Amino acid sequence: MAYSLVCENHFTVSLRLYDFYQFYGIYHFEKNDENIKTIPKEWRQIIFQHDNDHAFVRDIDYNPQTLPISIDSQKHKLTLNSYQYDYAIDQNGNILLTKTVENSMEKIKLIKQDPKQLELKKHSFHWIQEYPNSR
Repeated sequence: MAYSLVCENHFTVSLRLYDFYQFYGIYHFEKNDENIKTIPKEWRQIIFQHDNDHAFVRDIDYNPQTLPISIDSQKHKLTLNSYQYDYAIDQNGNILLTKTVENSMEKIKLIKQDPKQLELKKHSFHWIQEYPNSR
């Protein structure tokens, strides 16, 4: 959501990018036993980028899905999957989404992943490799 300011356009765009920069990264959905109705149980990973208003979701089978999102950093609101959540970001970068549904509070925790720990980042490139690193 772009803010309607009386300033120049680049200032408006920079505020909008700041909203997405807070969320920029790869997150895993914390597995819990609660009955969550707003997020499908098959979702395992969500990826926020800084340059658009969409998030990429990966399910159990690693199938991609693109979803529109809207972030309002002034009100701490995030719209995802046709639901509006209140959000809080902790010091580790994890995000807690909360929403009241049918007189109960749903809490969804997104755990931020360290890009340095990704499989492709951990292993250096070798021209000849005796043992493949694929799984």
